[in-house]
Amino acid sequence: MRTMNLSVSTKLFLLVSAMAFSSCEKWEVEGSPNNPSIPTTQVVTEPFFAKVDGTEFVESNVVASLSAWSQTLSVEASRNGGEEFVRLKMNASISAGTYDFDDPDVGLMAAYYYDGNSIYGAPSGTGSLTIVSNIEPQSGIPGEIKGTFSFSASPYSFSSDTDSYTISEGQFIVNYQQMMVEDYK
Repeated sequence: MRTMNLSVSTKLFLLVSAMAFSSCEKWEVEGSPNNPSIPTTQVVTEPFFAKVDGTEFVESNVVASLSAWSQTLSVEASRNGGEEFVRLKMNASISAGTYDFDDPDVGLMAAYYYDGNSIYGAPSGTGSLTIVSNIEPQSGIPGEIKGTFSFSASPYSFSSDTDSYTISEGQFIVNYQQMMVEDYK
């Protein structure tokens, strides 16, 4: 009988891949009266969805990661080998509710868009994140977070870019697990 010895990183990749594919389910969320950009009812049928300036952002990869050091949770959808992405950053213990994005340079609630040339952030007051649920990971069991988002992405002050983007109709449902330093060995 043959046995396969897989590295920790290979096992982690397989686990995260299996969780991403198994997390595809429908769920509904009531819209926020404080944020008219979120429709009254949304049905999520995939791990990630968003539009950039009205055109669907078709991702090739969705990753959710929880930093043990900073206790921040990041949800990122990317395409073109990571050359373009939409990224959300939040406190790992965030609870259900609607939140405004902070300044992307200093805030714990931040949103970013990278168009392949420059990174753009959501300045304070230009977008929001609605968490429907956040089931935190427990003893090796992955957590699951569901939410919706929208924001205006502007160039950073140090950038010479003048472009801006509107990220709308954003929604996600992803599993995540806390990564420890020894997971990267």
